[in-house]
Amino acid sequence: MQRLLAPREAASILGISYPTLKQWIYKKKIKTAKTPGGHHRVPESEIDRLIPKKLERGDIESRRGNFRKISGRNQLLGRVVGLKFSGLLAQVTLAIGEQHITSIITADAAKELRLKVGDRAAALVKSTEVMSSTNMRRVFILGAVWSLFAVGAPLSAQTLRVAAAADLQYAMSDLAGQFEKQSEIKVVASYGSSGNFRSQIQNGAPFDLFFSANAEYPKQLATGGFADTETLTIYAHGHLVLWASADEKLGLEQKGFETLKDPRVQKIAIANPEVAPYGRAAMEALQKSGLYEAVKSKLIFGESISQAAQFTQSRSAQVGILALSLTLTDSMKHGEKWEVPVNLYAPIEQAAVVVSASKNKKAAQAFLDFVKSAAGKQILTKYGLSLSDAALRP
Repeated sequence: MQRLLAPREAASILGISYPTLKQWIYKKKIKTAKTPGGHHRVPESEIDRLIPKKLERGDIESRRGNFRKISGRNQLLGRVVGLKFSGLLAQVTLAIGEQHITSIITADAAKELRLKVGDRAAALVKSTEVMSSTNMRRVFILGAVWSLFAVGAPLSAQTLRVAAAADLQYAMSDLAGQFEKQSEIKVVASYGSSGNFRSQIQNGAPFDLFFSANAEYPKQLATGGFADTETLTIYAHGHLVLWASADEKLGLEQKGFETLKDPRVQKIAIANPEVAPYGRAAMEALQKSGLYEAVKSKLIFGESISQAAQFTQSRSAQVGILALSLTLTDSMKHGEKWEVPVNLYAPIEQAAVVVSASKNKKAAQAFLDFVKSAAGKQILTKYGLSLSDAALRP
């Protein structure tokens, strides 16, 4: 009798995300069997059918190893031949021999890499979330199929590598800039979902500091010995908003959550609740408001809150349930916005912690102290992150 795999295990072996596999099941792209309790299980024969033929087949464990290797280590050398910016996004084209490959990444990622036409780079093929790096500066790219590693010198010892929740995309840039001016320590931030960063740090990712969008993931790292417990601190509280392009003309500011039932709203973007705290908060707010059943078929999921914002800004979704901090930027501040009542979701306590494996712990603690200083708090407040939300809750 063939083995049946849980969907999450099957997704890991196939090198795809768990939400992608769920979509495959829903669209009947992959056959499943159901347990007596009604849960989907993926037959091993379906894994065999979907695994590329060029890969060696074998037992489940060997195949899982193959996919780890394939998903993270296919590198192709080339040069950047095209770079276009549009709002939050950037289109990067890389020439590899006579072939060109193109990826849509965040504009901030391209700027952080200081990409320019003519740069020598390597494309790193990956099937799910990927990251981009130049001179070893790393930033996470969302919704792409490859990443860039521009060839250059390694970072100095006085460079901090920070894993930051995607809602900090703009606040962290300001924090890093101010800190660098007074300390001469370079801060290189990577942005993505907090849950994915938690897993990467557990697997040895070379970060010095982790700024999460919740307190749970840093606590888990500290409990597991991957982060220094004494450095664990709540640095801010986040807030949810509904956001839509002004061109949608939905009257969102007057109608609030009722807007989501408008027939013109075909898609609602939220972050993936499996790995993103803001996604979990959005789901909780929909459920407490009594709207979830009415709108669940409209939901689309970004791998992080910044990708959900990209879906909404590009109008792939008519409305997004987003982090307030992202909607205060120049590119989004002119859209329609409605703040979700704070009694509809649990407090979004955002915590930071120094990674145990860091070789720059003194500098990491200095940056963490700066974030908690008056100057750091002023920057966080500028981007809608409150220092304490006790007064905001009934």
